[in-house]
Amino acid sequence: HTWNQYIESTKQNRYSTTKMKMPRPEFYVIYTGDRKIRPEWIYLSEEFFEGNKEYLEVKVKVLYGEGKTDIISQYVDFTKVYQNHMKLHGKTREAVLLFNKLITTLSVMLYNVLWNQSQLYSHFILGL
Repeated sequence: HTWNQYIESTKQNRYSTTKMKMPRPEFYVIYTGDRKIRPEWIYLSEEFFEGNKEYLEVKVKVLYGEGKTDIISQYVDFTKVYQNHMKLHGKTREAVLLFNKLITTLSVMLYNVLWNQSQLYSHFILGL
């Protein structure tokens, strides 16, 4: 839901003098680097505004992708492979195209392996 959808679905009047009830926003950042100190939370005032909380303070949950099977962990692993590829081949258009070709080839190979496994399972285990 966007906030506009939420306001409409809860039938609140955004132009009323009555204070609206809104869900608490949550902010996340996915950290893909190698850091020795890994805070659970960061504060934007500390990271970007020398600790000045005068106008806005935002507490952000830091996700590191430590689960290995969840989508965030897979994204972190992918970015590390990409970063290593860029170190080897430079940040050029050709390097990006080569990486894209590599990922596409690996995706097709993985799909074929999974497809063949499912076919074998269907044939030998299920007798289809």
